[in-house]
Amino acid sequence: MVSGSGDRCCRDVGITVKTAIHFLEWLNDRFSDVRDNYQAYLGQLLNTKPSANGYDLMVTGCVTIMAEIRCKQSINNGYEFGPKQKKGIIKDIRGLLSGKYKVKSVDLTTAFKFRGIYDLW
Repeated sequence: MVSGSGDRCCRDVGITVKTAIHFLEWLNDRFSDVRDNYQAYLGQLLNTKPSANGYDLMVTGCVTIMAEIRCKQSINNGYEFGPKQKKGIIKDIRGLLSGKYKVKSVDLTTAFKFRGIYDLW
């Protein structure tokens, strides 16, 4: 991922939030809507608990972007995820494809959907 201004605000947050911030920076370089509202989306990331309902990152406006970020250490020397990890990853992907019950106002047919996995190996 891209490093940069997000590193300064990442010192005291967990690895999942740091990864999400780096992903936001990646989006910032590619989507003008994110660039125009970067501080608002950064605030959204920093003020949302990792266990909160909804998506880890939600961009709305000219484009809609939904992202789920997960930081997991894979098993067997980093070659595969365990059964519970796989189940969580599949659940996140299904939530991106079919929506989440707490997030109703998104047009899933036009939204960009991202699933980020940071493997800790």
